[in-house]
Amino acid sequence: MDAYDQIAAWYTSTRDPTSGADEIEAFARQLAPGSAVLDVGCGDGVPVSRLLHRAGLALTALDSSRAMVERYRANVPDVPVRHASVLDAEFDAGTFAGIVAWGVLFHLTLEDQADAFGRISTWLAPAGRLLFTSGG
Repeated sequence: MDAYDQIAAWYTSTRDPTSGADEIEAFARQLAPGSAVLDVGCGDGVPVSRLLHRAGLALTALDSSRAMVERYRANVPDVPVRHASVLDAEFDAGTFAGIVAWGVLFHLTLEDQADAFGRISTWLAPAGRLLFTSGG
């Protein structure tokens, strides 16, 4: 997302590093250690990916902003991150036991949100877990 390329430094400096921590930690506890998890719209990796990684999950990250992916690599260097939109990314069906889309899907149009949820649902394993936030 081009807008996040332009505001990456501001985002990182103003983001609350504990935002959503309770929800992310509760989500992580529902998954077996080592479970494959995707962080959609990972941003700079703080706090969501850091918490998921520390919980012992096999994490993959995805973000459409090149600048945020660069920051992510500095903040969470042990986790693979892809530069792509949720609307363009490709993963095999049933790859992930869990997917987190924290603070990202509301940036999409309603049509693109429907497409994103369709794609996400195919990436989830049977009985997989999805945690997402939505706007008003």
